[in-house]
Amino acid sequence: MSSTPSTRCAPTSPSGSAGVGVLAQGAQARELLLDKLLESTDVPLPESAVKAERDWREHDVVHQLEHNEANLARYLDQQGKTREEFDADLQEAAERGGQERRSSWTPSPTPSR
Repeated sequence: MSSTPSTRCAPTSPSGSAGVGVLAQGAQARELLLDKLLESTDVPLPESAVKAERDWREHDVVHQLEHNEANLARYLDQQGKTREEFDADLQEAAERGGQERRSSWTPSPTPSR
């Protein structure tokens, strides 16, 4: 019987350094793509949509860093950023990313309770 590979996040070393470079590269590639896609659009988003996008992005980064403040501190240090700069970057990316996501939104059924 063959086993299938897991879809879990890539493990990090005890120091948390493995995967941080990949995280930065992925984020950089995404931001470059979003910049290209959004150069010609200027559609305002509701503040709640920007907040939801920002919260999602922050959760994604924190999750990839295993919800570990020390890993986040190392990541920020490697990026040469303060927490405030990181938060500002998240906000800016959320505003751009929310615009991109908005163009692909489709109505979805309301989940039943």
